Amino acid sequence: MSHRDRTGESPQKSVILSHYRTSSSISIIINISSVTDRHSIHGMMEEENVVRPHQEIAALSLEEKKYLLAVERGDVASTRRILEKAEAEGHININCVDPLGRSALLMAIDNENLEMVELLINHRMDTKDALLHAISEEFVEAVEVLLDHEDSSHKNGDPHSWEALPPDTATFTPDITPLILAAHRDNYEIIKILLDRGATLPMPHDRHSIHGMMEEENVVRPHQEIAALSLEEKKYLLAVERGDVASTRRILEKAEAEGHININCVDPLGRSALLMAIDNENLEMVELLINHRMDTKDALLHAISEEFVEAVEVLLDHEDSSHKNGDPHSWEALPPDTATFTPDITPLILAAHRDNYEIIKILLDRGATLPMPHDVRCGCDDCVTSRQEDSLRHSRSRINAYRALASPSLVALSSKDPILTAFELSWELRRLSFLEHEFKNEYQELRRQCQDFATALLDHTRSSHELEVLLNHDPTGPAFEHGDRMHLNRLKLAVKLRQKKVI
Repeated sequence: MSHRDRTGESPQKSVILSHYRTSSSISIIINISSVTDRHSIHGMMEEENVVRPHQEIAALSLEEKKYLLAVERGDVASTRRILEKAEAEGHININCVDPLGRSALLMAIDNENLEMVELLINHRMDTKDALLHAISEEFVEAVEVLLDHEDSSHKNGDPHSWEALPPDTATFTPDITPLILAAHRDNYEIIKILLDRGATLPMPHDRHSIHGMMEEENVVRPHQEIAALSLEEKKYLLAVERGDVASTRRILEKAEAEGHININCVDPLGRSALLMAIDNENLEMVELLINHRMDTKDALLHAISEEFVEAVEVLLDHEDSSHKNGDPHSWEALPPDTATFTPDITPLILAAHRDNYEIIKILLDRGATLPMPHDVRCGCDDCVTSRQEDSLRHSRSRINAYRALASPSLVALSSKDPILTAFELSWELRRLSFLEHEFKNEYQELRRQCQDFATALLDHTRSSHELEVLLNHDPTGPAFEHGDRMHLNRLKLAVKLRQKKVI
């Protein structure tokens, strides 16, 4: 949004010279800042209005000054009359600029006057780099209007309006594209609009990864080669993104008959149509795509990460029907350098990380298991090889497993004695915090989580008798009965395993 002073006070005439790219630009700024008030239109000397470097500013006629003043004031009716007269008589140059180098269109964008922007565009005003200016001002509605205009007027093979300006008269350097500028502003809405219209941002040369992405972040596939999309593929992904099931069905049926698109194509963020449908929690779209034999790849893990329970069930049913004994599962078949999740992340581990009771139960009911990791000093061939290949990844896979095992929902669903399991796991995590120093804080946090869970279970006792049963429970002996001698086996175990919160 603009940050100009709208109070009517005289604006400051200082400028930040570091914003300009050349000494010539600086000299022009200094010269223009010295222009007297009689040369400005309605107090338009404002700090944030960047002047075009090296731009020749022609003297304005009286009619052109009236035209720019009407635009600056937001007087749509007067501006319309002037534009219609200019169209008939040509008495003014509608692309004239004020002493700061701003055209009428840039003024309208600065003032966030959408009606004025539409009026000027409809009268075939040169847009030049107005789109970049609107993105810089984060004027979302104007961005959409300018993009629609660009789509309707741009011819294949010609440069876009913002690319056609000579470098010595452009406000922005040639490498600044609409998507780059929107990303610089970190404006989610504008970035999404541009991506939906097929804008791409290729990686710079000799770069192969997206900024420090963790293995569980579903953003862009590491090292993934993203092929250029055809117009039909862009329409297909846009239909999926918008949730237009009817259009998507027609496109898929045509693709099945003619093969005119790759239904497994991905957008600039590496998302397939199926991942888009999961992100939007559109179950009907998910089912449609799966029924047309789309590659699921790691979509199940993505659905679990998004906690989209219905999609998890649909994808599990599909996996059960398509998986052959002996073959890797769909999420295991991806090469490690193109997978979003590391190989040690299984559906059950990820569901436990999310502590999603419903998804964990679905997976356990279907036979999913989570074995205890090997001892930290294990000398088996698998552990030795894993440590030699990448000791950090080996340690991370261990803590990923323990993070899952410490999930309260998983313990409650999979253990016959959740309190005992929480005690023993808490003790093991304490031991590991001293052995694996690089993850000491993580293990200690998981230990506290187990203790909190055990304490919460004890808090759920409804009577003194239930509390007696819990504190005296011995899994190797007979069940405690009211009136029996109180041995307090469970309490003694809590003391032995240093369960301070329980004690």
